[in-house]
Order: sequence, then structure tokens, then C-alpha cells
Amino acid sequence: MLSGSVVKGRGSGPCTKQAKLMPVRLRLKRPLGGRVLLDALSGAPIPYKEAPPG
Repeated sequence: MLSGSVVKGRGSGPCTKQAKLMPVRLRLKRPLGGRVLLDALSGAPIPYKEAPPG
């Protein structure tokens, strides 16, 4: 399952609490292999692209 939050935003002002969805890039400790990546809130599968090796 995948759950995330923003530690430090890009803006300099207060949070506007818009809950905007934005694409993110993350690095896993190990490849997913045949496992399914799930959203921790909904339990729904999350589509993803594998990064090129390197």
C-alpha cells in the first residue's frame, strides 16, 4: 500500500487545503515485481510506470 504526505510545500504562504492531486516520483526499497501498488486510503490499485534502470 502507498500512503504519502507533503512535508514541505513549494509555496511560501499558508496551505490552502485544496487537496489537489499531483503526479509524484518515488523510489522504492525494492522493485514491485508482481505485486500490486495500492492506495492506502481507498485500497484501489494505482497505475504506475517503472523508471528506466540506473
